[in-house]
Amino acid sequence: MPRWDVHISFGLMAFIVVLSALVLGARGGETIDDLLSSVYLFSSILVLGGGALVIGSVLPDIDGKGNIKWIIGPVFGGMLLLPLLIGTLRTTGPEAAKELIVGVGSLLFLAGTIGGYLFLLVPKKHRGIWHSNRSGLVFGIAWGIYVFYTSSLAMDQSIVIGSMGSLGYGWHLALDGRLI
Repeated sequence: MPRWDVHISFGLMAFIVVLSALVLGARGGETIDDLLSSVYLFSSILVLGGGALVIGSVLPDIDGKGNIKWIIGPVFGGMLLLPLLIGTLRTTGPEAAKELIVGVGSLLFLAGTIGGYLFLLVPKKHRGIWHSNRSGLVFGIAWGIYVFYTSSLAMDQSIVIGSMGSLGYGWHLALDGRLI
């Protein structure tokens, strides 16, 4: 079975593939103004979807004995805060985003970090439920729903972002030889 650094490398490679597909799928004949108006949407999908893809590419190893699991606390905290921050930036601007980070956002990050570390205390069998297609699907669906309700992105965009998380999870399972 590959080490976590191989999983992250393949997660980044999958992110580049998805990025290339998004760029190649852009409509021809767009002006620079058209492209600039879609920068927020494009960057939101890249940040939220790309982050979920890379996280999904190592998440199945949360049940292992390696050191990768010790970063899960801040990663969970960041995953809780980021869509809300992006939604706040989009709907009310940078001043409200600053207030969010100083107030509720820091508490949300802290709660996610503590929750991530508490999750490590739950007994888990190595190569158990976390190494299954079902867990990857649940991760993608949960992430897509959370993004939809916190980031002010449309449902179809949230579905793409959730699918990217499941794709990263699937990459990990494929590398471990457990995709099917």
